[in-house]
This record gives sequence, C-alpha cells and structure tokens, in this order.
Amino acid sequence: MSTIIANIYDPLLGITYAFGNILTLTFLSWLYKETWSDPKK
Repeated sequence: MSTIIANIYDPLLGITYAFGNILTLTFLSWLYKETWSDPKK
C-alpha cells in the first residue's frame, strides 16, 4: 500500500516543485522588468 502511495505522491511532488519553480522565475523576471522600466521605484 505504501508503495502505491509513494508512486502517486512522487510525481505530484515533482509537478508541484516544477510549477513552483516556474512561478518563482516568472515573478522574479517580472520584478526585474518592473524595476528597470521604472527607475524611480
């Protein structure tokens, strides 16, 4: 039973991790662009 849970849980963790990385990268690049487009901030 634990093997089945692990098999389901691991891909879910991987997807969540990848999704979080994409979100973080997008947010950082957005912050970077915002800072450069408006130097007064």
